[in-house]
Amino acid sequence: MTQPARRRSRAAAALALALLAFGCSDESEEETPAGLLDEIQTLQQAITEDLELLALDDVEAALADDLPVRAGDLLEAGALPAARRHAETVAALELENERALRFRDEAAELLQRRATALEGYRELLRRGLVEDLALLDSLSEQRTVEEEIEALLGRLEAIRPLQTKGKNRPRPRRRPTKPT
Repeated sequence: MTQPARRRSRAAAALALALLAFGCSDESEEETPAGLLDEIQTLQQAITEDLELLALDDVEAALADDLPVRAGDLLEAGALPAARRHAETVAALELENERALRFRDEAAELLQRRATALEGYRELLRRGLVEDLALLDSLSEQRTVEEEIEALLGRLEAIRPLQTKGKNRPRPRRRPTKPT
């Protein structure tokens, strides 16, 4: 064996011994406890059951027909109660893992912020003729919350990938960023 080959061989052996001495294994990350995975799945399902966004289709149709007051009434009758229930449902999830509890609390706070943003949107629409800048601000506020919900779902998915088939991936529906 040549001198450089011996040095490489010794260095590799020393590295292996050092790894063994410090208790390192082949896995770079600790395994996620099964209980956490189950609770993350429960949380993912609860977050993506966002019926309030489905209720916004009628609101957007009323806006397209230049009926902002009607759109505000539709928000009050459908999307707002659904948004409030959604936030309450997620907040009431009974989880045990400390990490899952932190995610649940964050999700509940984001969903409450979504409901608050929709309340502001409703008030704006109920005034009748809507100023473009005020409408843009309201939609921007909603969009920010939706992006934060998306980011949370991404962090949850890093822990427990969603089991999906094809394009049926459970995700919150995306809202437009400007009025139609």
